Amino acid sequence: MAISTKFSRAGAWLILGGLGVVAAPGMACSSEFRSCYDTRTCPPKPHEEAGAAGDDSDGTSGANGQTTGGSGADGAGRSGASPAGSAGTSDDGDGGSAGSASEVTCVPDQPLCDGDRATVCNGSGTGYIGAGITCSSAETCLAGVCESHECTPNARFCEAGTVRQCTDDGLSSMKLETCASGQYCDAASAKCLSGVCTPSQPACDGTRATTCKADGSGFVTAGQTCSSAETCEAGQCRAHVCTPNAKFCQGQDIKSCSASGLSSTVQTTCSNQACVENAGDASCSGVCTPGQTKCSGNGVQTCNSSGAWGAAPTRSARKRAAARHVLAFVLPRPSAVPATVFSRAPRRARGVP
Repeated sequence: MAISTKFSRAGAWLILGGLGVVAAPGMACSSEFRSCYDTRTCPPKPHEEAGAAGDDSDGTSGANGQTTGGSGADGAGRSGASPAGSAGTSDDGDGGSAGSASEVTCVPDQPLCDGDRATVCNGSGTGYIGAGITCSSAETCLAGVCESHECTPNARFCEAGTVRQCTDDGLSSMKLETCASGQYCDAASAKCLSGVCTPSQPACDGTRATTCKADGSGFVTAGQTCSSAETCEAGQCRAHVCTPNAKFCQGQDIKSCSASGLSSTVQTTCSNQACVENAGDASCSGVCTPGQTKCSGNGVQTCNSSGAWGAAPTRSARKRAAARHVLAFVLPRPSAVPATVFSRAPRRARGVP
């Protein structure tokens, strides 16, 4: 009977196991078996068994660690060799490429914010310069400038009978609720509560800063009348932060002032344009950001405050500018030399002895 010579060591164990009953006595006495490999008593070696296991897995080679639709561990599973997985590698497990760090892009040499630091974009537009001003806890950096808060960031507060929510930067707020008739906005809780005013607490009677009666039904007669540049809020005359109901620019933001003049809301942010104010109104205008530069021939154009490109310097203007940088050398003044005074006798007339 012909027996194939292509079999693994694990396969040899199966064949020998089938013949073990008959051949065991002769094999034990034969002088040809002089080692544990000859007697099949050696403990399995992880890497060696991994290769053998692959030979018996339909062409899957555990020793080479190459698999078709799987890893080297599949071949080892058929032979029961647990270390087979460490001998092979899988073609299906390609690792992802490492991500590249994103670069900061900004307008070269223009003011901007690095978190809470007011700084300037570097000359190449790839990041920030090292210098700058760190804004205080009562400020927020906006467009490279530390702007003072007009409200406590993320806090609710009362304003003219309404509950407002301050933005996270503290520079704007939005109206959440208007207190109904017969209610007042409680400053402590920032909620609308019933009553004309909080009993015995500072309150506003129109433009007059006064005090609420003890029963909360109205106001006492004493008080202070606020000026036209102030609004009464919680019994105090507070200076306006903006013109009531007007629009204005703050950096590149168009903001709308509230009716009380004590807060504002961002309407829109100008992009590649300038925020321009005009008689209580504001709008995005022009074709560039103020301060932005670009090349024009051999000259440099700069965007003006209206969002328009300025004229590039002429050749003669560039020469005059260069001439101002030429060093002027001043020769020292000569030292004073004493003057020599010559005198002579007056000339006599002819014929006079």
